[in-house]
Amino acid sequence: MVFLFHPLRLSIALSFASIALANTEIINFEASGQIDVHVSGADKWHVLSSGANEKPFNILPAPLETHMNSVCSSPQDLLSEVPNCPHEIWIKLDLNHEDWKSYKKFTLRISWPGSSPADFSISILNPQATASRFAGTPITPPAHTRVKFARIRIVDTGVISPLSGITKVSSIPFVVTLEPLYFGVIPASVVPLLWVLLPILSVSALLVPYANVFLQDVAAAARREMNKKKE
Repeated sequence: MVFLFHPLRLSIALSFASIALANTEIINFEASGQIDVHVSGADKWHVLSSGANEKPFNILPAPLETHMNSVCSSPQDLLSEVPNCPHEIWIKLDLNHEDWKSYKKFTLRISWPGSSPADFSISILNPQATASRFAGTPITPPAHTRVKFARIRIVDTGVISPLSGITKVSSIPFVVTLEPLYFGVIPASVVPLLWVLLPILSVSALLVPYANVFLQDVAAAARREMNKKKE
């Protein structure tokens, strides 16, 4: 069997190697305009924007085998006027900045260590939906906005062993990144890598026919040598 050279194999391998030691949860969404609503207390929430699109967090996950839909959804949580559940975080996504106004689609990415077993749930909500959960008042006069809110919940997926000496669940460190999508599919952070890879892939693509011919000649010569030995 002859293994032919392909210029994309190396780049794909390098891409997967970079995330081998980490877990990632991603959600893509559209930055459509909607009626603006003042969400009470949201001015004190964490904010991701063009100028600061990445933040680290450290949150205690809900206990093992907890159903994700029930996390931070008790009657007390739902009646609360501010986020106060230890297993979730609410983030304001400011998409109104001039630098991002030309982008229609965005991606929100959560990255956490592979050594920290957990499941993440991401919900992207508009101001009206967020205000229905917390106290909110209409904007006067009515206005439109591209601001959205992210609700992130966490459930533990590890198994605590008494022999390990660990008796309680630890907080999970993670990083949340908000990025615009070029052409609706390419995260902004990937673009510099593409500029580096494109020349390499272009040159590799030009060399593919010659490499394949060389490998085929080597394989043919090997077969002829084996046939001679058999004779």
